[in-house]
Amino acid sequence: MAVRLRRRSRAMEEISLASIPDIVFLLMIFFVTSTVFGQEQGLPIVLPASRPGPPARVGPASVCTLEVGRDDRVTLDGEPLPVNAVKSQLVLRLRLHPDLIVVLSTHPQAGYGTMVAVFDEIRLAQARKVSLKTAAP
Repeated sequence: MAVRLRRRSRAMEEISLASIPDIVFLLMIFFVTSTVFGQEQGLPIVLPASRPGPPARVGPASVCTLEVGRDDRVTLDGEPLPVNAVKSQLVLRLRLHPDLIVVLSTHPQAGYGTMVAVFDEIRLAQARKVSLKTAAP
């Protein structure tokens, strides 16, 4: 005689997922408030105070333009120039025109390192009147 054993059917155990959105929200708040965001650092430039009155007129002989192109080529008043020669050219021009205004025009896609190298050369030449300009793309 075979004995039949009756198996008890167990109810499926379930985990309640009702509190999952609360936990996710609390974790999100924790990570957002505990994250340290880095601050972007730029070049420290001290700008002079503005003077009241009409803008001064400057002749073309008192201005020289350094341009850093998209391909990182440097030109001084339209003439190609290596970066390491910028200082010597500016020193010569500053001897002739002590009030020379140097305009540094940089293309938006030019390399940051090239622009900084040219800016350093301008500072080494001790140019006192420098204007920074961004060229149109």
